[in-house]
Amino acid sequence: MKPILAWALARLSEPSTYAGLSGLIATATFLPGADLAEASKILAAAAIAIPAMVAVVKADSPAK
Repeated sequence: MKPILAWALARLSEPSTYAGLSGLIATATFLPGADLAEASKILAAAAIAIPAMVAVVKADSPAK
């Protein structure tokens, strides 16, 4: 199996991947109120998108 496909399938078996994907979807549709400055909108989206992307690509640590 190709390494990238194996990696993607391994990530899909972890709950954090689905939490991260839901965060990315929420970021794509999140629009703060019109009274906020453009920089605030960008920071708000980044504050959701960056941790969500990390949750998608990072492997869960094994239970101890």
